[in-house]
Amino acid sequence: MRLHDSPKDKQARDEAVQLILRRVGLSLGLYFVGGLLAYALGVPILLIVLFGIVIVALVLFHT
Repeated sequence: MRLHDSPKDKQARDEAVQLILRRVGLSLGLYFVGGLLAYALGVPILLIVLFGIVIVALVLFHT
């Protein structure tokens, strides 16, 4: 491990973190809206929570 990262490495890492946070935020936002709609239509809350865990895992592992 290097003691000092170059500015280019730091910028690339920051961009990657921003991309991951943006994708997770978008997926959580869509999940929240879809979860409210599903709950209003009578889907059990446990299924909504399990679906949310799967969605977040898929987004994190495919980023």
